[in-house]
Amino acid sequence: MQENAGASRPIIEIRGLSKVYTGPDGEAFNALTDVNLTIERGDIFGIIGMSGAGKTTLVRCMNMLETPTSGTVIIDGKDLSRLSPKELREVRKTATMIFQHFNLLMQKTVLKNVMFPLELVGTPKDEARKRAMELLEIVGLPDKANAYPAHLSGGQKQRVAIARALATNPKVLLCDEATSALDPMTTRQILELLKDINARLGLTIVIITHEMSVIREICTKVAVIDGSRLVETGTVEQVFTRPQTAAALRLFYSSDSAGVLGEGPTVRLVFEGTKAYEPILSGMINACHAPVSVLHGSIERIKGKAYGQLVIQLPADERAARLALEYLEMSDVVVEGVGNNVDG
Repeated sequence: MQENAGASRPIIEIRGLSKVYTGPDGEAFNALTDVNLTIERGDIFGIIGMSGAGKTTLVRCMNMLETPTSGTVIIDGKDLSRLSPKELREVRKTATMIFQHFNLLMQKTVLKNVMFPLELVGTPKDEARKRAMELLEIVGLPDKANAYPAHLSGGQKQRVAIARALATNPKVLLCDEATSALDPMTTRQILELLKDINARLGLTIVIITHEMSVIREICTKVAVIDGSRLVETGTVEQVFTRPQTAAALRLFYSSDSAGVLGEGPTVRLVFEGTKAYEPILSGMINACHAPVSVLHGSIERIKGKAYGQLVIQLPADERAARLALEYLEMSDVVVEGVGNNVDG
């Protein structure tokens, strides 16, 4: 009974978390302010924000590499603020971490790097070696066991870091900008590996990133952090198609159209699935005789499903603009006002 109850509880619960740093001049800086977040077991959860928003501080508080100023972090039912140093070390085995710059031990071989956390906890050498080789098979590097990190590519180094992080059979993998130092092709390969590990091992993965493409490619849910505060959470599809905050709009959509708004109402259209490829806009123009200006457009894929978005400027004529909006809404397109008092 106890095991079932634990399994149904979120793997990570963050309540009222704040972190304040004090500078050399004594001035306080709020890195995190009253953050509340729940992450379910098995999720691939993305946390996105601009540089300096507080993302890295948040993930480092999740395993107490940074001590929060106030609030609680609960991992797998354990309140980390109430644990002794020894108990905290045990919890860190269940919530391991990979980093942007890999943090490998350059004087050790790939095999020894993966064995290292097992040796720290007293695992017999033969057992540690067997486990490390199994993990190198999972990440696709069994042939690099005797190589040194200096002889590996960036993607290979990150694969080694992932294998090392999996050595202690964690329940959570924390990824702090883990693909930021990689080229686009290698990034896709690492994301595919993380998806495979999530599916194969049931591992919860938390991804800290400033790259929207990473969120779209791999995550099931996302939280947006801005100015030390968590401002929006939801499924990736929800936040992408119906962002509720200015911070989410800045991150998910290009601001190329800013500054070119004329007199007519400006709206953002979101097309889901096959509608992303249908000529809905040209149909509206022909049916309503309502010429529009296209300010920005793109088609993205979220977990294999197409999502198109257009930012358009409707005619200044109120009747023509309203007819156009009615046509779009009847076409089952998400319509949101961007500027100039759109009612929709």
